[in-house]
Amino acid sequence: REGSGGPTASFNRLSRFTVPPGGDGLPDPDSEVVLFHQPDPGPNHNGGCLAFGPEGYLYVSVGDGSLSDDRVTQRLDAGFFGGILRLDVDRRPGNRPPNPGFGVNPEAYAIPADNPFVGISRHTVGDRMVCDWSNPSALRTEFFALGLRNPWQFSFDPLTGELWCNDVGFGSREEINRIRRGANYGWPWWEGTMATTEPEVDGMALPDFEYTHFSGRKAITASHFQRGTRYPGLDGTYLFADWSGDIGVLRPGEPGEPEVEWIASLPGVIAFGSDPRDGSLLLTSGAGRIHRLVHRPVTTGQPWPARLSEAGLFSDLRALTPRPGLVPYHINAPFWSDHAIKRRWFALPGDDSVMVFRRYEPWTFPEGTVWVKHFDRPYFRPDTMLFPLEPRVLVQPAAGVSGATYRWNDAGSAAALVPPE
Repeated sequence: REGSGGPTASFNRLSRFTVPPGGDGLPDPDSEVVLFHQPDPGPNHNGGCLAFGPEGYLYVSVGDGSLSDDRVTQRLDAGFFGGILRLDVDRRPGNRPPNPGFGVNPEAYAIPADNPFVGISRHTVGDRMVCDWSNPSALRTEFFALGLRNPWQFSFDPLTGELWCNDVGFGSREEINRIRRGANYGWPWWEGTMATTEPEVDGMALPDFEYTHFSGRKAITASHFQRGTRYPGLDGTYLFADWSGDIGVLRPGEPGEPEVEWIASLPGVIAFGSDPRDGSLLLTSGAGRIHRLVHRPVTTGQPWPARLSEAGLFSDLRALTPRPGLVPYHINAPFWSDHAIKRRWFALPGDDSVMVFRRYEPWTFPEGTVWVKHFDRPYFRPDTMLFPLEPRVLVQPAAGVSGATYRWNDAGSAAALVPPE
């Protein structure tokens, strides 16, 4: 961002810096060489991810710059928007200089000769012409793939070289794409597998996996293709995160038919990285912290009671009167849960046990701590104004946390354990 007294302008700038040999390992700030410098038209979906591919070319993801209505993600003459770029920063023999425009420095990189849009004479999607061909020298042949909205982070499979990328959706879908040379992923005419225009446009590449916002998840972020034995069972899988806090694992299969499992929770994950010392997965969060993913073997403890009445939490189940030791509490900023009303209790295991408060770090709790959260739905009946939905119970074991959900019957007289599936 740059500004001098007036409104601050924002730019997408790709630069190279040199790390002097024999120094402290930090780049020389005076060694900057700008590859391209393009003004941002809007406040969102600018920048993205960059990494070197298996053949040594630099891949860069760029968002639509909040210009979905201008169809910039379907054009090769509108600048660096909505796709994956592929650049030769070594300027190898046989590769050509980039076309001028959009703040390009033609002395800083070259266009790989096998980039998919080099030398094309026409670019259409279905029967739609989406480029102005009156000036071929204005086409951005840096593009490796088109039609992405906000490609947040991508990752290469170290074994196969395949490129996988998360694309943040608009109002309905979040998607994971296997990026193929010259492919078009549809935005803004498609959001995942959902067409946003009439008539539908043929020739779009569909995602390998998508999920909807109905799940409570809302923005796909981090990306990492895992290889090796560091995490048992995760070799050859693609890890991803949603801003809401869920971390998932995708086992590749046929497009649209992968196996997906949600394995952990950490809100606000921005990106994944690999620790070069031991190959462990690092997670950066919006809270300004770096976390490490740790494998914890599943241990089978005592089974949960089949009915809430057998859990010993309430002396009067229908009135939700807690037994002694189960203390009610409130939180300052509860989530909105579709008009549900929530009540909360906790219990410490014994008179001499304590929880430890830390202002800037997670609190710690003794083994055996219990939390209960109960959901009611406003429901006007002759004898009550609330209809019970579900209680959730968490227990702090020696490591991790164990939880269960119960579901009330339609009469509101008993709550049964919800099965794992």
